[in-house]
Amino acid sequence: MTTALIVLGVVVGMYGLAAVVALGAERRLHPQEAVPTNRRLAGRESDAVRRLMDGSLDRAVYHASMASIAAQDAAEYPLDVPKLRQ
Repeated sequence: MTTALIVLGVVVGMYGLAAVVALGAERRLHPQEAVPTNRRLAGRESDAVRRLMDGSLDRAVYHASMASIAAQDAAEYPLDVPKLRQ
């Protein structure tokens, strides 16, 4: 009798876990939906990386380009961080 109750508990627990996982999967966003993207900035970043890799862009210019891209991205999509309670 005890064994049957243990097996029943395990089976019910597994079904419960499967339900929680299934419900959680429905609420997940596609990565492109979760974070706003700016295709123009992404294109500039890809271009800078490609030019750095093929040698047509030196490190200083690459860093300046990436800093410019990051600043523009921060201005268009500011990060909202909650304040810490003290």
